[in-house]
Amino acid sequence: MKISLKFFCTAYVMVLFVSSLTGAFLVRNASNMLWEQRVKTVTAAAQYAVDSFLSFAQTSAQPMEGAWQQTIQAQIQNVLDESVSSFWIEPVEEGDARSQKLRDNEGLYFFTGQGETRMMEAVCRVRMGTDRFLIHVTSDFSQVQAYTMKLWWSFSVAVCLFSLGSGLCLFFLSRRMVSPLQALMKTTQDIAAGDYGKTVPTKSHDEEIRHLAESFNTMSVTVREKMDEIKREGEKRDRFVSSFSHEIKTPMTAIMGYAQMLHGYDLTEDEKKEAAGAIYQEARRLEKLSRQLLTLYVYENERIDMEPVRLTDLQQGLSATIAALSRRYQVTITTMWSSAMVMANEELLISLLINLMDNACKATEKGGQIQIGCDEGDETVTLWVQDNGRGIPKEHIPYLTEAFYREDKARSRALGGAGLGLSLCEKIARLHKTKLQFESEKGKGTRVFFSLQKEEKTDED
Repeated sequence: MKISLKFFCTAYVMVLFVSSLTGAFLVRNASNMLWEQRVKTVTAAAQYAVDSFLSFAQTSAQPMEGAWQQTIQAQIQNVLDESVSSFWIEPVEEGDARSQKLRDNEGLYFFTGQGETRMMEAVCRVRMGTDRFLIHVTSDFSQVQAYTMKLWWSFSVAVCLFSLGSGLCLFFLSRRMVSPLQALMKTTQDIAAGDYGKTVPTKSHDEEIRHLAESFNTMSVTVREKMDEIKREGEKRDRFVSSFSHEIKTPMTAIMGYAQMLHGYDLTEDEKKEAAGAIYQEARRLEKLSRQLLTLYVYENERIDMEPVRLTDLQQGLSATIAALSRRYQVTITTMWSSAMVMANEELLISLLINLMDNACKATEKGGQIQIGCDEGDETVTLWVQDNGRGIPKEHIPYLTEAFYREDKARSRALGGAGLGLSLCEKIARLHKTKLQFESEKGKGTRVFFSLQKEEKTDED
């Protein structure tokens, strides 16, 4: 059963039960009050008639019979209120069954008639000397009966109208309450079908529904982000496998070709040396590639110890490498250091800067300029490497730190690169809780920078 129908049926039955029970209780009480009030009025009239009769009888010297009795009866009749339909006095006869049930000065009342005709009769037995009389007072309860029936009929009509009105209100209320849940269900089905990130409106007067919609939207957006991330990681993995396969295929093909030559051909000594040298060079390429991949794996799972490192000491550790790179690539490398202290792992930081300088040298023509320096802030120091080389197109920048990615594949392979240098740099940067950032313009060079936390000062310093 749908929750809207279940809510409607439950609420409708409860409303009808409570309203019907309450209405019936009120109508019944009103009817009883009408009857009780009329009974009290008639009973009081009967008591007044008895008292009047006794008063007249005690002050009269004539016997209570004949015309005198009729005169007293008429006088009492005139002063009784309109609730009394009839009044008469009769002497008690011997053997009268009704009078035998009553003692002197004792009365009773009873109802007669059926359906819409109901009559109340009050009878009282009085004694005057040796004579006994029955005083009768009757009242027509037909109007009271009719008014009571009218109350019940009005109650029945009101219950029907209320049932119809409350049913319609509860129906639309249940639809309104459930409509956000139906929207959630529809959106959930769409998400299950692959439409990740779909959201529902959060405008609702019900606080719980609004919070539920907000939480659902947050979950949906998070799922989409996670799925996009998984998709990107899958694409990166596919590119990694493709690039790795291609990267290893080239030296393996060369090794197999030269090995086949040595095995199947009659070569001169010079040719044998050339083939052996080629096999050695390609094997070194494979060895370097495997070492870089192992380093990537180690950096992925390694936790490093951070310690204060003075940048001027870092400059001394890089001086020999800077001179070697400058001679090898025939470029000018200048440094701009400060004496700031940063929190880092000195060995890994040197490796990071060497890789960045090596990439800058490969991107710079002979005679080009490369600068290494830092910008000191209040809490951080930004280290940067800048060249005036060929630059990088903007569409390539987001992928530079992916393994085996090369912006210029032919040039990088010619210079001996496998596309792992910047991946290693990014891993080292992440270990230092920072990341590499690139600013580049085609034909004007590239600037790579990252920030490190300064050494925390203590009160003893």
